[in-house]
Amino acid sequence: MDLVIFEHPPFAKANWGENVHPCAEASCSDLCLLTPSKPYFTCACPTGIKLIDGSSTQCLSQVLNFLIVAKGTDIRQISLDTPDYTDIIIPLDGIKHVLAVDYHVDSGYLFWTDDEAKRIRKGVFCFYTFFMHRLNSTINGDFIY
Repeated sequence: MDLVIFEHPPFAKANWGENVHPCAEASCSDLCLLTPSKPYFTCACPTGIKLIDGSSTQCLSQVLNFLIVAKGTDIRQISLDTPDYTDIIIPLDGIKHVLAVDYHVDSGYLFWTDDEAKRIRKGVFCFYTFFMHRLNSTINGDFIY
């Protein structure tokens, strides 16, 4: 994601002075966004993460409630913590056609089956951080129940 910041000079001088920038003194943990009214900034969090309850400046360190969805050629994570339910594609190489996905809470592993690659794969999963490790197991036609 690219973030472009645009600051219109007359607005800046008229509202907060020439040498003082509102975000310079804000204590936002993640993103500081300029606004046209006092205090001339608002704090925001990355996609899917919300502010800590009772705080207007500090974001949670991770998503607490989420879904992981297999969608053919990719696997997506959907945060249930924010009202927009924006999905984020988990960056994985070599996915051809995902049939199923599962997450093991205690180990932190994400498992998925790829019927075209004829593999079962796993990776260590953290929201926004994903390390992939391939298993050397192959689907041999029959599924083990």
